[in-house]
Amino acid sequence: MEINDFEEESVLIKNVSLTDSLVDIYICGKFIYEVGENLKVAAKRVIDGSGKAVIPGFVNTHTHAAMSLFRGFADDMPLMPLAERKNLAQ
Repeated sequence: MEINDFEEESVLIKNVSLTDSLVDIYICGKFIYEVGENLKVAAKRVIDGSGKAVIPGFVNTHTHAAMSLFRGFADDMPLMPLAERKNLAQ
């Protein structure tokens, strides 16, 4: 994949906090293409991330986040009867 492939859909987020440092994040289309300090890339849209933080890895966590709370609850019961009884299937 070349950077120019997504030039029209590119976003550069400048000076955003990631763990303990300030970084730039270059996004091309649906992909995070590069993360680093003081990136020298051209982007269609530039966002000032000063005073903001990025938290990687939270992709669709709402689907399974509550499952850790129910771990061990009704382990011996098939899923559908449990879901129907607890109104989770609707």
